[in-house]
Amino acid sequence: MESILITGSNGVLGTKLIQAAIGNFDVIATDLQAAPLNACLGSFTYASMDVTDEHQVEGIFQKFSPAIVIHAGAYTDVDGAEKNRDLCYSINVTGTQNVAKACKGKLVYISTDYVFDGTAGPYGEEDPIHTLGWYGETKYQGEQVVLNYTEKALICRTSTLYGFAPHITRYNFVGWLIRQLEQCKPVKVATDQYVNHTAADDLARVLLDLLAFGLDGVFHAAGEDRLSRFEFALRVADFFNFDRSLILPVTCAELGWTALRPLQGGLLMDKLHGYAHMMDTSRQLEVIKKTFPWSDPIA
Repeated sequence: MESILITGSNGVLGTKLIQAAIGNFDVIATDLQAAPLNACLGSFTYASMDVTDEHQVEGIFQKFSPAIVIHAGAYTDVDGAEKNRDLCYSINVTGTQNVAKACKGKLVYISTDYVFDGTAGPYGEEDPIHTLGWYGETKYQGEQVVLNYTEKALICRTSTLYGFAPHITRYNFVGWLIRQLEQCKPVKVATDQYVNHTAADDLARVLLDLLAFGLDGVFHAAGEDRLSRFEFALRVADFFNFDRSLILPVTCAELGWTALRPLQGGLLMDKLHGYAHMMDTSRQLEVIKKTFPWSDPIA
């Protein structure tokens, strides 16, 4: 079997990638921690690796010589990026450079819809880049680094990624939303930010599909439905019989976020559809039902 190395393997997407790859690849999982947090997934090799440490990255790559690398490790706290610009840059740009330089095989880089400013979405792969915040800027610089260092790169931009695993306690938007509604707590949700909510389980599946086709270049891969966060929240409430009156409509400005968000964002996936399709919201809700760590099991 071919070997596949996954960075950020203890995160949500990394966990789902391991799950999807076991049995089809020799999996080498890497992250900052001394040991894997998801060893229950099955048999795979784990190596502690800090992507910002060039010599450590070189050593790991020389030891394992992976045929495929999926660089899922990233600094993803959009507001935190504005406050910790050096740290964000060191992970998203310098770390990506270290991985790209060391990679001798196929490199897959996970990027974001935040490379666009959200004035004219949804966006296709060829639309002009214009970032609003430091997170999006560092991810775009990461894209450029990848293209400069390797001719075998697959760049995948996604949107509003979420997922659940037993060891992950820091909730993303969807996890936070469900936990609040489950506990009958009111939530303020933006009506003016349009995105494609994306299940990490689904993105992991599609990434491996794209690899099987041997594709290079930039692809958009995200949930099939472009909805406001508020619309998505209402669908979650209706599906799980939560009280939808707990969902309070507000604007992004009223939420007081540090970083600007692309408002009319989202991704077009015509190019992807030549090879694969992502889940729509209805199918995502079925996955959430099975994978969310419910306080009381849902029948």
